[in-house]
Amino acid sequence: MKQIRRFWQTATAFGLAALPTAVLAQAKNPFQTAGELTGKVAKTANVGEQQELPVIVGNIINILLGFLGIVLLAYLLYGGFLW
Repeated sequence: MKQIRRFWQTATAFGLAALPTAVLAQAKNPFQTAGELTGKVAKTANVGEQQELPVIVGNIINILLGFLGIVLLAYLLYGGFLW
């Protein structure tokens, strides 16, 4: 009885470990997908086009505020840990 239980546990473990490969068997080539996504990002970001100064400054401010938000979140978590 113990051997049968161990067999089913082992079979289940191997089956669950092999499941991701069966799911990804029909996926696109990851390099092709990455190329398509890169093209979409390049179109969205207007790569190769000149932008006006207020747009550039706004993007820089947006990046700085995002970074500042991450830093403040870290301080908040640290303060909560100390408290």
